[in-house]
Amino acid sequence: MSTTNRHFDVIVIGAGILGCASADYLSAQGQRVLLLDRRPPASATTSQAAALLGRARGDATGLDMVDETWRAIERLQTNLKEDLDLRACGSLHAGVSAAASARIHALADETTKRHRSARYLDTHDLQARLPWLQTPKGAVAVFVAEDGYIDPYQLASAYLRHARRCGARLQLNAEVAEVLTDSQGVCGVRCADGVSYYSRQIVVTGGPWSALLLRPLGLAPAMAPVRSQYWISAPDARIQPDTPVLVLPDANAYARPEVGGLLFGLRDRQRVHCSPEQLPQDIHRFSFDQDSDGLASLEDGYESLQRWLLMLDELRIAAYVSGISSYTPDGHFLIGALEVPGLWLASGCCGGGVGASGGFGRLIAELISGAKPFTNASLYDPNRFDAQDVNPFDPAFRLRCALAREGKVSG
Repeated sequence: MSTTNRHFDVIVIGAGILGCASADYLSAQGQRVLLLDRRPPASATTSQAAALLGRARGDATGLDMVDETWRAIERLQTNLKEDLDLRACGSLHAGVSAAASARIHALADETTKRHRSARYLDTHDLQARLPWLQTPKGAVAVFVAEDGYIDPYQLASAYLRHARRCGARLQLNAEVAEVLTDSQGVCGVRCADGVSYYSRQIVVTGGPWSALLLRPLGLAPAMAPVRSQYWISAPDARIQPDTPVLVLPDANAYARPEVGGLLFGLRDRQRVHCSPEQLPQDIHRFSFDQDSDGLASLEDGYESLQRWLLMLDELRIAAYVSGISSYTPDGHFLIGALEVPGLWLASGCCGGGVGASGGFGRLIAELISGAKPFTNASLYDPNRFDAQDVNPFDPAFRLRCALAREGKVSG
């Protein structure tokens, strides 16, 4: 790429699903976009995601974000003329405690306000839909038909292909070593190979590595690398392809079909986290020092989950995936301007980056262009925390982020 061709309207750092979505929405506005990554697209944390597309939630702003992803999938399938293998199997939310019941009623109310079906199920309905689900007496259950899941790599790839169709450029093997600044704010980036690219607008979507990139600027994103894990069983005839996504707030668990078996995740009470400095370039070679095989977490949550899934004892575990999510102390995303003019952050996925990816892309594009945000952008303001309390390299701060994951009960 010649020197004259290294000037862009926007540079996006990180080609995970959030970077690809951001590039898609920005390029669709007519912006000249450069997307940079040191590794192949969607090969890091995106590849480890359970990729639930849950619109059943009591949080109206979060629902806006996921709604946009569903619209994006429809748009991408139409424009690219291909099937992204969206699994619109619905979601089933069940709980028996007062807190879980209240949460389920709230998500049913919010779903109904959006003119979508949120159907309460009795014991007979539950047995017919999920014969292997053991329902405690007094449980509240709601089925939301317009939910599902998708392959995260396939969706990220679609965002990227559409972005490139709109003129975005992708540069791989490009490790950003430094964000360049001058008296006006950001002016470009310098890569490890010495090549520089120039822009007055830079979006950082580097997930858990973002803290390392921003540290030389005196900036600390309010998020930390926290373990996000799930197990996959061997194929079982009882798990049908159209089995809905199951969300069990009382067990702090979720489950969905996966290659004939059951993928299930437990919200981690082991509070496993690490410093950004510990992360290697290849995240698939990384394991946390604490509970590295996930056994302590599985033992801790097993009884609560088995209360609903009696067949858990009969399932043979075929795979364990220990991934990394960037969690914030309050469990909300980080989308917006940082303190250096022209520098933007779209990260802090909090375990929901795939489901909200369309919302991330649209919101960051609207903020950069000065358009009216389609949802409550202030909820995701990266500067909403006291800077004195934010340090992703400090174990005490990272524990706050891990506790946000522990308290998450949605899918």
